[in-house]
Amino acid sequence: MSIRINPAPGVMSYHIVSIDAPSCSLSCKDRQLTCRVDGEPTKSLPLEDVAAIVITSFSGK
Repeated sequence: MSIRINPAPGVMSYHIVSIDAPSCSLSCKDRQLTCRVDGEPTKSLPLEDVAAIVITSFSGK
């Protein structure tokens, strides 16, 4: 399970966020996208720097 933040091809300031963690919690506050997964450090980045979010796993609560 992982969360990857990769630069978008050919674009320096935008990122593709790839989420492969069914226990991931996504939130957006103060224009920051925040991803939390149990047992991993919280990751965040400015929402305006996100080109795409790819979610390959999910868990309904």
